[in-house]
Amino acid sequence: WEHVWGALAARDGLTDNINPNIYGEITADGCAMMFKNLPPASRLDDNSIIYDLGSGYGKLCLWCSVVGKKRAVGIENNPERAALADKAKKLAISKEFLTEEEQSQVTLIEGDAFADGAFADATHIYMCNVGYSEDMHLRLLEQVPKCKNLKVVITITAMHEGNHAISSSKLEEAGLKFEGDSVAPTTWDDESKVHYYTTAKGRETDPVPEGLRLKLVDAQKFEALVTDVYSIVMADVKEA
Repeated sequence: WEHVWGALAARDGLTDNINPNIYGEITADGCAMMFKNLPPASRLDDNSIIYDLGSGYGKLCLWCSVVGKKRAVGIENNPERAALADKAKKLAISKEFLTEEEQSQVTLIEGDAFADGAFADATHIYMCNVGYSEDMHLRLLEQVPKCKNLKVVITITAMHEGNHAISSSKLEEAGLKFEGDSVAPTTWDDESKVHYYTTAKGRETDPVPEGLRLKLVDAQKFEALVTDVYSIVMADVKEA
């Protein structure tokens, strides 16, 4: 895997709750490691619906479809990024990187990721929450109990410790328990970690899903997609 682009400065369209000078993403290898190392009871299965809250240019959602063979929904608040994510998906379709099934598994939305009901059907939530304020995390926690099928929330920055830590009582009220962390490379650090917060459903032990099996041919297809499609998409960003 080669990083096609790294941490970039966001230009506008963000709220005061997000640091406007931060942009980066988990790499393809990071995606694989993040989902392969899920706590056993919260592993992906045929019914999984993965939400990327703050989905940027949509790359993780495309990985979930092409490599992970799972349904993914990305919600991005920044209109410019959301538009470029939509462009990336359309380019991937026109260049025949996505099968009809893979196309149907990816939904990209512009809007408030923490609006009431925005991710009500999620089984797995991922947030690259670097720079998120405590308020943003609290808005997430308000919605978590409404997600009846949710198994796990995955974050880059820990929610239970650090500068923007949420109190243990707030996490407990939302039904979340910190289960541990795992290395998952990002565009700014090969040693980045993701943090797993499971719900009661994500701690059920019967039955435990088998786990994610990936194919090299799908990883190679995704790498080609990124190299081709995102070189065009990111050119739009550099020229703006």
